[in-house]
Amino acid sequence: MSLAFSDLRNSIYRKLHAKDESGSLKSAIDKAINDAYAYLLSWGEWPWAKRTGAFLLKPVLTEDDFNTLTVQAGLTTVVASTDLENYFDTGDGVDGTWALVGDYRREVASVSTTTITLALAWPTPGALSAWKLYPRYYNPSGLPLQKIYSVSLYEGTERNPLDEVNATEFLENYAYDLTVGTPTHYSIVKYTDSGNPCIAFWPLPSEAFQVTLHYYRRAVLMGASAPGGSDSDVPVMPPHYHHVLEDGAMAYLYQDFLGEVAQAARKWAVFQESLSRMAREAKPTTRSGFRLGARPGRRSDTYDNWGARYR
Repeated sequence: MSLAFSDLRNSIYRKLHAKDESGSLKSAIDKAINDAYAYLLSWGEWPWAKRTGAFLLKPVLTEDDFNTLTVQAGLTTVVASTDLENYFDTGDGVDGTWALVGDYRREVASVSTTTITLALAWPTPGALSAWKLYPRYYNPSGLPLQKIYSVSLYEGTERNPLDEVNATEFLENYAYDLTVGTPTHYSIVKYTDSGNPCIAFWPLPSEAFQVTLHYYRRAVLMGASAPGGSDSDVPVMPPHYHHVLEDGAMAYLYQDFLGEVAQAARKWAVFQESLSRMAREAKPTTRSGFRLGARPGRRSDTYDNWGARYR
């Protein structure tokens, strides 16, 4: 039977024989359910958690696209001769992180109309020549990504899978190569604080390309107290597994809110056995050691330090 978030909460109230169904207990139960939900989805590569999403790669801009880029005396402001806002706005829940390269290389902090603000000052004012304005990486913040397992690029109706490169290899061999063309490689170069992957492509796109991501989804917070959530939210796994969240939530609740360690351990053991049974039935590829809040292959932010070579 399918259980909504409110059904899970009410079932836990009944198991606790709770008389006060509000205040701190309600908040603790809501958090425990969401913690168990996030843990469950991160535990294995569940077939029912596979999703597909798409976004648009933006092409590199050069002096051939519009006339001039001029660095102002403040050295962090660059004025363009055309309206850039529409170009930078992807409009599909994907944040692009951009960089400007000429004699120097700087990350773009923000864009408004015809003004580009740089994250670090450009050493000299004046018009730039032989410059490129290009996407360093994309953050598909509109997609609930747990792990990407395939990335494809479409040229018309033709689907071309891209080769994955790990972050270290990408930094060493591709990050400074500003070749422009049809992308053939991608890399998850870092993760945001909220756990979203940032994806870089090589070569840099010569035109607008549609990219399709195949991924395992992560948990999105449920419940009316969550941003955009509702008490009628329903977990994404098959309905006959919804009750598994109760044991996980009870374990978190006993451990974090009620301080009953023995009870927490018993509930956690039941939760783990249920996950193992789900794995046997679904036969996913599990990731040993992957825990709540972790991300497979997570890298440090060394990729963000690349501009130091050009200062």
